[in-house]
This record gives sequence, C-alpha cells and structure tokens, in this order.
Amino acid sequence: MKDNLEIVLKLFAIIGSLYGAYLVIKNKWRNYVNKRNYFYGGNWNNQGQIKNVPSHYVDIDARASTNKFNGNFNVRKGNDENTWEMFKVSGKRYLGKLKCIILKVINGEEKVVATGVLTKKGAILKWTLIKSDSDQFPKETLLRKGLPKIT
Repeated sequence: MKDNLEIVLKLFAIIGSLYGAYLVIKNKWRNYVNKRNYFYGGNWNNQGQIKNVPSHYVDIDARASTNKFNGNFNVRKGNDENTWEMFKVSGKRYLGKLKCIILKVINGEEKVVATGVLTKKGAILKWTLIKSDSDQFPKETLLRKGLPKIT
C-alpha cells in the first residue's frame, strides 16, 4: 500500500513538472507571436529617400493586433502634391506575409481598389502590388518605420 502511494505521488510530481513546462513554453510563444504581430503597427513611409527616389510616396498609419492589420494608406504619384489620396488598408498575416486590401469609399460604399502584400525584411517593410486597375499605387516600394524628418 505504501509503495502504491509513493508511485502515485511521483506521477503527480512528473505531471506537475510537465504542466509547468507547458505553461512556460506557452507564455514564451505567446510573447514571441505578439512581438512579431505588433511589429507591423505604427507609421510606415518611403519619404526622405535620396537614392532610388520612388515613383510614388507611400505613408501607412496602421494598428496591428494578433494577426490583423488596419489603418490608413496614403499615396501620391511623384512630386505632385495634388495627387495625395487616402485609402483604408486592411490585412491579415499569413506565413510571414501581410496580405492587404486597399479600400476606398465610392458612392457611400467601400470598394476594393487594390490588393498587395507587405513583407518584413529586417526593420523594413516591402510593399508589392498584386492587383490594381489604377496607376495610383506603386508596384514595389520599401517602407521604414517612423514619421519623416522635417528640417
């Protein structure tokens, strides 16, 4: 009888240790995923580039949570200040890429005007256009985090 009690206590100790290890691994994984997902939030732009001046200037101001991404997508063609347009961006992260749709309100309804992908490259996001009927959006551009420096 005493031997059975010792075996049961050892089993409980092993199960408790395994459960504790599971909780530690689960919390570390959750922290890693949250850090990865929140990376996409904030202000991203391609302004202030001296080399490889982009054909379009892009400014994204977004909120990121879990694997979702929502915000504003502002874009202008070249140096023409009159071509700034504001769109709504919404996306979801799959396998390291953020698949986005760009929406515009037309006649009171939100219409998809473009689709694209944001890919993380170190501390930079790369925008790649998948589909658009307009030339308002760049085919590719590199975005860095933070507001442009105004001197």
